[in-house]
Amino acid sequence: MSLIIPYKFKGGTSAKAQEVNANFEQVRTFCNNLETAVASDELSIAELQNGKANINGDMQQLFKVATPNNTSTDNDKAVNVRYVNDNVISVLKYGIFGLKMYISGENSIAMAPGACYDSTYQYPIVSPISTNTTFSVGITASTTYDIYIVMRLSTNSPYLELCVENSTPSLVYDDIVYRKLGKVSTDADTHLINLVEG
Repeated sequence: MSLIIPYKFKGGTSAKAQEVNANFEQVRTFCNNLETAVASDELSIAELQNGKANINGDMQQLFKVATPNNTSTDNDKAVNVRYVNDNVISVLKYGIFGLKMYISGENSIAMAPGACYDSTYQYPIVSPISTNTTFSVGITASTTYDIYIVMRLSTNSPYLELCVENSTPSLVYDDIVYRKLGKVSTDADTHLINLVEG
């Protein structure tokens, strides 16, 4: 909202009363509109303050979501904290983000950075950098392996491990967590083939 004055006057010239009055009328209209806008903003602020959620509220409290004109307080247009915790957070726990893999050599698998929760959905496993793991010992020809991301909680250093299909990583330490990322097979020469994520 801006004030536009319709007539401009130069020093030393006479002004017509009609033009001066038109300028004053424009200023009065602008001030009235400004006053109405301020009153409307004050009402909106009061509605937001009355409808705001208590950050110390319980899990049942509804957080109201304002419509573009700030008129809606209907429950069907609100977000419930328990719903967020039960549905949105669980997506994060069950999902695998990044950690894309591909065969990078005869016996190597490269993995992009990413994160997931372990198989119990209690501990996050984060791989902040790309890795390339070579599996040259202990793999057998013409075999299918499950690919796991494995991490010791005490070191927070994830790595890839191959386990014969339908088996899990060996728990050498009591603080090992893991999550299955996919499958890979070997050919007759023990070269990795057919990597499938998921």
